[in-house]
Amino acid sequence: MSNIRRYFFLDFSGQGHPSYNEIIEQNYVKQIKTVVCRCFRYKTQRIQPFVSKSIRSGQSQSIFRLLAMIVKIIFVFLMTVATFVAAIEFPESIQRCRHGDSNCLLLQCETIHRIGIPSLGIGPLDPLSLEDFTDNIEVPLKVDFTISNSKLVGIQYGVITDVVGFSKDPKTSQFEIHGLFPLLTIFGDVGCSATLFNRMFKGQDSFIQTTRDSKFKIRLLCDTKVVNEKVYLIVKQTIYESTVSSSSMSLKNPLLKAIANGESGQAAWKIVFGVWLSRALQDIVVKVFHRFPYNDLFINN
Repeated sequence: MSNIRRYFFLDFSGQGHPSYNEIIEQNYVKQIKTVVCRCFRYKTQRIQPFVSKSIRSGQSQSIFRLLAMIVKIIFVFLMTVATFVAAIEFPESIQRCRHGDSNCLLLQCETIHRIGIPSLGIGPLDPLSLEDFTDNIEVPLKVDFTISNSKLVGIQYGVITDVVGFSKDPKTSQFEIHGLFPLLTIFGDVGCSATLFNRMFKGQDSFIQTTRDSKFKIRLLCDTKVVNEKVYLIVKQTIYESTVSSSSMSLKNPLLKAIANGESGQAAWKIVFGVWLSRALQDIVVKVFHRFPYNDLFINN
């Protein structure tokens, strides 16, 4: 089973799926480290001569005092972490909506997909740098291909047409985003290799892929997790579906051109494109949903 088929339903619950603590650490580790290091430097200056003296004299009471001091240091560290975690505030650039308010949610999705959420470390999605992709297809012989050094342009001109779900109970709610990309262009490099009659064929080329009027639906399959009596949304899978009015790829290499314009090549490209956009979306939803309790994202009255 090729990677293309496996990636059509993306599972983000396994390796590489950031936990709440990891997300918090990524954003606040520098501030926490600064404060804690200052604390440890101060305490170390007091502890070091005290430890040496206690060991030489063999005083058990001094050892207990040492342990008490270490406990105090740990307490200061935990309080420092708690202070920074509590300081996480909802971004001012995002307007809270009521649960299920499609019009309000649509406007917020429009804003996010154009400018990102800078305060959460989410930049604009256009241009979008795409990760390298390696897989194989049958055309009808098996062809291994690699796409690299790719960038996607045109997301900022997309239109969100509908937002479905996001109701008050995340366990029963739908989570769907519908939209249209008038024009998407991908620049990058592609290489392939195939064996026919014990002879190896290889091709390498730069490409420009153009897609027009791409209607899409992104569906999030989610679970919930309770942390400190707060319910958080966990994105388990991202399913990307699209229909395209027209698509073309500019290539000079004859072998690559024949593969790309074939039925199998076009089907493979559609799935690869879905993988890229799904992973870009994951970066946003994880940084938002895993940082804030679900109901804190909405107006509750």
